[in-house]
Amino acid sequence: MRAHAPLVLLLAAGAVPALAHAQRFTIPESKLLDPEFADPAWGGDCVRSDGPGDSVDFSFSGLTASSTGLKDDYPVDVVYGQILPSHGNGDFSNFSGFSQSFENLDDASIWVSLFVNTGFTGPSGTPPNNPANDTFWQSEWIEVLSGETREAALAFDAAIPWNIADNPPPHTQGQDGVVTAINSFDRTELSAIGFQVADFSANPEATLRLRPGEPDEILGAVDVGFFPLTGWGPQEPLTHAGSWGGLASGGEGEGTSQDRAARVIWFGDYDGDLDCEDVDPDPRSGELVVPLPPATTPTRVLIRHLDGFADDSFEVYGSAPCQDVEVLLGTYVDQSDTETWVVSELEIPACSNTGPYPVKGTPCFHDSWRSLGSGSIGGGSGGSTSYTLRFEALGAEWGGFCPFGQVAFDWIQIRGLPNP
Repeated sequence: MRAHAPLVLLLAAGAVPALAHAQRFTIPESKLLDPEFADPAWGGDCVRSDGPGDSVDFSFSGLTASSTGLKDDYPVDVVYGQILPSHGNGDFSNFSGFSQSFENLDDASIWVSLFVNTGFTGPSGTPPNNPANDTFWQSEWIEVLSGETREAALAFDAAIPWNIADNPPPHTQGQDGVVTAINSFDRTELSAIGFQVADFSANPEATLRLRPGEPDEILGAVDVGFFPLTGWGPQEPLTHAGSWGGLASGGEGEGTSQDRAARVIWFGDYDGDLDCEDVDPDPRSGELVVPLPPATTPTRVLIRHLDGFADDSFEVYGSAPCQDVEVLLGTYVDQSDTETWVVSELEIPACSNTGPYPVKGTPCFHDSWRSLGSGSIGGGSGGSTSYTLRFEALGAEWGGFCPFGQVAFDWIQIRGLPNP
């Protein structure tokens, strides 16, 4: 059965050795309306106003390529769900990162990035009274087009550091500007949380509407992410230019593309030289490892995938480390002869079986695809279990298999159940 909304998965560029938690924090409306966010900490000027619902509007002026930043400074507030009590309220080791939604109300593009600071520099720092403990970590800059809404995400496992070269142990070691995982010590010493805005396209004045991000969404941009991957093709359309269902502008159909990039399973040409000699050595299949909540928590898997000119049918299998068999979670049957992005959903229900997840043959797995509908999405839980999802293409090779491959995926999310 075809889902009415695409199944969401954002695919990382390569294997990430450590499995991240399933939850990210976000700056809530109450904090964005706090006096700390009334004026920029650096850069240009802004006027803040309460927006509709849970949104807050920021009208900027004097923007330059050097950025304008607003932040919750040390000690950070207690509104994020971090581990408390903790020194400076800074223990965010229960999160995998930070996300925020940005809507561009202006008539030209604007660029945004999230950031945190880590490392206490005062008497309680390690070592004490040392400004070298501080590191500025940012997400990639993303462009938000006029009228567009995009979600920015800073992944603790893959953030961009500055002022890191002089970090003394036990703080994270690395090089400025080189994507690095924030180590476990620094995740307990967040000293600032914020966002920055820049003019890279001759737009010094802009209005952004901020909303909370999706704290229970697993999100990895194409070159920065949370998922260990096996058997996926290269970034598209970066490697093979083409329409890809209008992905460069977000994609036609259901859902939106936050990074405008995708990957395929069963790829026909990996390096882009079009010689079709580097086809997928493990045809039809691609795997990724995700964290799932405990088995007592119902879990939804959302996937955004392209139903295009090929036979884009595929199956999804799941297995936990304790299992010696895979379980068929769902099957998508190709519906279209045009390029349309689809969001599909399957549910892994709560189980009472022994072990983190049931074994094949128990009634705890559903193999049906359900409509996402238009209800709000919430829920989720802390804690996670390593779980492998394997996607297998079912259709025959199509005429464009080399170079485009078979089935394209934009993003995946692990969610709780919808709010009642």
